[in-house]
Amino acid sequence: HAGNWWNIKNPEKRSKEVILAQQMKLANENTIGFMSKNVQPGDLDLKVEEDRLKKIYSKKINYDKFLYWLLDSSKLIKYYKKNLEYANWARKNNNSTIPIYCSIQVNNYESAREWFEKASNDGHNHFCIGVSEFLKYPKYKKEGIRRLFEIGLGIRDVIKENAKVHFSGVASYYLIPILAYFGISSFDGSTPVTSALAYGTIFNENGYSLRASVLKDNFKKREKFFATTNKCKCEVCNRKNIKQIVNTFIKDRKSRVIHNLSIWRNLVSKLNSNKNNLKKFLETLDSRINSRYFKGLLKIKDDVLKKYD
Repeated sequence: HAGNWWNIKNPEKRSKEVILAQQMKLANENTIGFMSKNVQPGDLDLKVEEDRLKKIYSKKINYDKFLYWLLDSSKLIKYYKKNLEYANWARKNNNSTIPIYCSIQVNNYESAREWFEKASNDGHNHFCIGVSEFLKYPKYKKEGIRRLFEIGLGIRDVIKENAKVHFSGVASYYLIPILAYFGISSFDGSTPVTSALAYGTIFNENGYSLRASVLKDNFKKREKFFATTNKCKCEVCNRKNIKQIVNTFIKDRKSRVIHNLSIWRNLVSKLNSNKNNLKKFLETLDSRINSRYFKGLLKIKDDVLKKYD
C-alpha cells in the first residue's frame, strides 16, 4: 500500500498516523508491505510556487525549476530527513506482521547511497521510492530513466544483500528487466491495465504493443505482432486462431486486461527464474526483442555502471 494517500484531500488529515491506520485496515494476504508516508519535495513549497506562477503567466511553466529530482540534492535534505522520520515512526508503531517499506524520495546515486544507508543503519530492511515523477514528462524521460538506474544502484550498494527494494509507479515492460538487474525486488504500476482499458492496447511477449482496432484493420502490423511472439497460452488466446483472438480483443475490454496481465506475469516469472544471471537474460531479451528503444535503455544502463564502477 502506497504512502501518499492522495484520496485524503485534506493534507492535515493525511498524517502518518492516519496513513498507517488505513494501511493496516486494508491489509490482506496479498499485501507484501506498507510504504511509509513519502513526501516529495515537489508536493510542498515547489508545488505552491508553481501554482502561483501559473496564475500569473499564461505561458507554459519551465519545469526545470519545479521538478524536485532535477534540483541539487543539497537543497532537499530537509525532505530526506522528514521521509526517514516518517519511516522510523511507522516501523516503531506498526502492529502488524507486514513490513514497513522505508520510502525516501532521493534524486540521484549519491543521495540514494547516503540516505538509504542511514535507513539501513536505523534497522530497516525494506526500502521504497515513488518513481512515477521521473517518467512523467517526455522532455525529461531519458534523464529520469538514468536517475532511476542510478538510484537503484546506489541503494543496492549500501543495504544488506537480503533486503527488499520496491519501485512504486513503474510497470514498463522494457524497464522492469533492467531495474531488476539493478537489484529492484518488486514494482507496482498500471500500464497493462490502463493501456488495455483506456486505449484498447494489447502487448505481445516482446513488449510490442498495438491497439486492437489496428490489429483488425492493418494486416502488415498484425503479422508483425503475432509473428514476433510465442503462442500466448492465456485464457483469452488459448486454442483460438488469430482472427478469433483479434475479434475478442475488440469486443471485450476485460479480455485485453487478462491478456496483458498474463504477458507481465510471464515476464516476472522469467525474471525470477533467471535472477542469478540477469546479465545473460538481458542479452537474450535484447536479441529477441530487437528494439531500438530497448537498446537505448541498455546503453543508459551501461553508462551508469561505467560512471559508478
